[in-house]
Amino acid sequence: MGKIKNKVLTGHELTDEYQDYETRLDNVNKTGKRYLALLVKAENVEAALQVEKELERLNNEIDLFKGTIEPLKHLVRYPNIDINIQEKRKTGILGYVGTGIYRAMR
Repeated sequence: MGKIKNKVLTGHELTDEYQDYETRLDNVNKTGKRYLALLVKAENVEAALQVEKELERLNNEIDLFKGTIEPLKHLVRYPNIDINIQEKRKTGILGYVGTGIYRAMR
């Protein structure tokens, strides 16, 4: 169908990055469980509000890590392949004459 003019193969190792985010997510989940235990033991409203504030911050981190992990999972399952195709130029009548003269001179 045509000739390959240029071929570029690239890759990006995702294993370390994925494992890093998984570990961070696991640590944040464990910390959240500890804060929930502290919430149950809170002796006054002020302490409960501080624990609630930290739980909210941890939930935001959990959402951030999950939002980062999901695209990585998608890239592992479905790698991207980019192909650029250019249509071959068709020479007109003058082009054929020019090509013939060029080949004859060469």
